[in-house]
Amino acid sequence: MKHFSLLNMPNKPKSRFLPNFEQIKEAMGKLPDASDPTECEYFDALITVEDKVHEITFVKTKIQKGSTLVRRWVYEGKFLIREQDIINIET
Repeated sequence: MKHFSLLNMPNKPKSRFLPNFEQIKEAMGKLPDASDPTECEYFDALITVEDKVHEITFVKTKIQKGSTLVRRWVYEGKFLIREQDIINIET
């Protein structure tokens, strides 16, 4: 499998959108099965924030799990951690 990264994906426009933890979790819920070899090497999950649609891109990669290689989705961007995200983890 060819390794894709947000850094080398062609024609990927830069966005000023910085998702928060809840938005990342929402986007994760839209991911297809990473082990399906027929799926693309990257996936753009669309989420709506304040009536604007934003893309959160995940890249499929292989990782070592025991003695086998498995495919997993990876989010390679930055995300915002709000105070309420920290409080929700602590309780």
